[in-house]
Amino acid sequence: MILLSLGPCCLAALLTDETVMRLTLVQIPFYLVAMSIAAFHLNRLLVTTMKAERESDRMARHDALTGLPNRVGLAHASALLSKENQAADGKTAVLYMDLDGFKPVNDLHGHDAGDRLLVTLGKRLNALKGPDDMVFRIGGDEFVVIVRAPDENGVAVFADRLLDEVPAPFPSSGDVSVRVGVSVGVAMIPEHGADVMTALTAADKALNLAKLSGKAKWTLATEHQD
Repeated sequence: MILLSLGPCCLAALLTDETVMRLTLVQIPFYLVAMSIAAFHLNRLLVTTMKAERESDRMARHDALTGLPNRVGLAHASALLSKENQAADGKTAVLYMDLDGFKPVNDLHGHDAGDRLLVTLGKRLNALKGPDDMVFRIGGDEFVVIVRAPDENGVAVFADRLLDEVPAPFPSSGDVSVRVGVSVGVAMIPEHGADVMTALTAADKALNLAKLSGKAKWTLATEHQD
């Protein structure tokens, strides 16, 4: 566009004997350089702004400690999964986890040890999940895993693995290791809720039942959530 606009001016300046027009030939290169520099800086500013917005969005949806998606990320995933579940085969389950005995870790070994445990647990859960599953930390020592399985038996197998493998020793500092247990509430979609967030409410109630009945176990939700 700049060349189309200034090209005729340059041609006219070459064909005329007017001094003012000849000065145009000197001014135009400086103008083009200035416009190019301005465009470069504007483009860099736009790129920086877009990267900052993406990073801000990522931070809003992810837990700063473990790097896992947080409650905001869970709500976002719920909207996406609702569409996918309509065409998906098999079962989708929401597993709501709460650690048993996490507070004593903080009390006896310090909050740094508790933080290391949560980070390790996040990595452990990511290693346990399947390629289509998702892990979230929604606050404190509460985690959510969205699991896809061929049937309810597949979900039960995964829940049993959580009970077996989460309590494995967590390295703390030096040669010290700590242990925690886990209680899990399980809700199926659409049996206990039409979407992830509704099923999460049912899974939360099932989690409370698991804790009341002795902890270190998983409980399947029984109430359909409207």
